Amino acid sequence: MRRKEVTARWSEFFLARLQQINPDVETAFIDPSDFTTRVKERHKTFAESSVAGSPKVATNVALLPALRDLGRVNPAVRVPRC
Repeated sequence: MRRKEVTARWSEFFLARLQQINPDVETAFIDPSDFTTRVKERHKTFAESSVAGSPKVATNVALLPALRDLGRVNPAVRVPRC
């Protein structure tokens, strides 16, 4: 249960970070079972999201700072220092 709670909070930070990069991001979710990410953007077709420079780049950029945000608000979450 704790994993789901922590991952849900991480997802909130992840969404906030992605929306800073791209305001068209509607939802962002980190799956607690395998940590895969799911991101939905407004007005995005599959062809547009499957090319180089796609939202996957923003996903990778936003994921780790979101984890650091989580570590700042929840000291029980151990995050390596950069």
